[in-house]
Amino acid sequence: MNGRAMRLRRLMPASAIGLALLLAVSPVAAAGPATGAWSAIGPAVPALFGPSRFSGMSGAQAGPDGLIYAYGVFQDAAGDPTADNLFIYNPVANTVVGLGSDGAGDGALNSSVDAIAWYGGLLYVGGSFTNAGGVAGASYLAAWNGHEWLSVGTVNGWVSSLAVGGGLLYAGGLFFNAGGTTGATFIAAYDGYTWSKVGSGAGPGGSPLNERVYSLAALPDGRLYAAGMFSDAGGNPDADLAAWWDPASESWEKIGTAAGSPFLSGTAYAIAVSGSRVSVGGCFVDVNGDPLADYAAEWSGTAWVHYGTDGAGGASLNDCVYSLLFYGTNLIVGGGFGNAGGLATADRVANWNGTSWVALGAAAMTLPVYGLARQGRTLYAAGNMKNVAGIAAADGIAAFGLPAPPSAPRLPAGVAGLHKVSLTWSAPLTGNGASVRDYVIQYRKTGTLAWRTFNDGVSTRRTATVTGLHSGWSYQFRVLAKNAWGNGTASAIVKKTAR
Repeated sequence: MNGRAMRLRRLMPASAIGLALLLAVSPVAAAGPATGAWSAIGPAVPALFGPSRFSGMSGAQAGPDGLIYAYGVFQDAAGDPTADNLFIYNPVANTVVGLGSDGAGDGALNSSVDAIAWYGGLLYVGGSFTNAGGVAGASYLAAWNGHEWLSVGTVNGWVSSLAVGGGLLYAGGLFFNAGGTTGATFIAAYDGYTWSKVGSGAGPGGSPLNERVYSLAALPDGRLYAAGMFSDAGGNPDADLAAWWDPASESWEKIGTAAGSPFLSGTAYAIAVSGSRVSVGGCFVDVNGDPLADYAAEWSGTAWVHYGTDGAGGASLNDCVYSLLFYGTNLIVGGGFGNAGGLATADRVANWNGTSWVALGAAAMTLPVYGLARQGRTLYAAGNMKNVAGIAAADGIAAFGLPAPPSAPRLPAGVAGLHKVSLTWSAPLTGNGASVRDYVIQYRKTGTLAWRTFNDGVSTRRTATVTGLHSGWSYQFRVLAKNAWGNGTASAIVKKTAR
């Protein structure tokens, strides 16, 4: 980074990105599309993309300013000559604008944008572009401070993924010796001033990875997950396609504990982490030897698991996965597949709720989804899609109103019996876009902390009798409603003493 850019960085507070000011609107909670429905974004006239100036979208991301940043390969989005390959969408004002220009009235980025991240009050953008905003050296990776583009050291090749964790910005892609640092190849770390390699391995110049990275996921504690084409991470030949960096031991580890590599061949394009769950998607089959674990699989923290079946004994997905997004306990998957879980309407994007696949709309996509983003209960899907859900203006990117778990069951009451308590309750005020599938009854001895779930099977009855209780003990009871999107908020607590 040049001296001027370094001075700018030191002077910029964390809030200086201030990109909401660019639109003269401070977004709050946008209304969003109707629950369970797709909608176009941006002004209807002119169309978001002209017919000859759109190739595809790589992804989208919700910014800290409440705006949506969408990127890919396109020109003049919504008729804005500066909205090339990257634009900001304001969901409140329904406006689209570009970020800066090349000095001649056109967009600042002259080729694809494939990744973005916020770090140290700046927006970092990675891709295949050169000279962002006409700034010498701002190639493949550049930073935007809300007013102008800045160079970020020297990155000499495609940046496909960015992630922030443990106080560092991580970049992954197809580049060599970032910032002139030997071994900072395919993956590298940036602290705002200098580049460093992330461990050592058998890659070029001692790089930890021996091939390109497509996706990164970083955690606050410094753990870093990577997915790509590599067949060796940190000198570990079993760490194929997906691996994680352990900052405590400063080593790369394979995902999972079984002997050998869980991935035999192919490419991993997406990785997502939620708690102990690590989901990997791509173009591969038979993860950990499981014939049902094709194109996506999950390390649960104790074992590799697949995502259901196609209903006929085969794998649930029939083509590549390019994007993954955790939504509570749900996992939303985007890619080139059709009929997820055997559902005729679950094409290119679908939701796994832990036990089954749920379609998002009715066969809304006919071409692949490459990126997913969420803001509240609005999902943004980006890719090569045209006329999403039959909406002529929904090309490349569209918004979907996500359902949610139900609200709390109402008016719970109980009657004590011999070694039992009989409960009744009323239905939730709202199912939040999906019908109630089951009621979960939980109980605990008064004065203890842990809730136990009473096994009464799957039922939508609004009565239950909890048995096997101790005579004379005081118990607390609560009820949760469950729909396709998970368990909702617990009801008020009922306190009863078993006879």
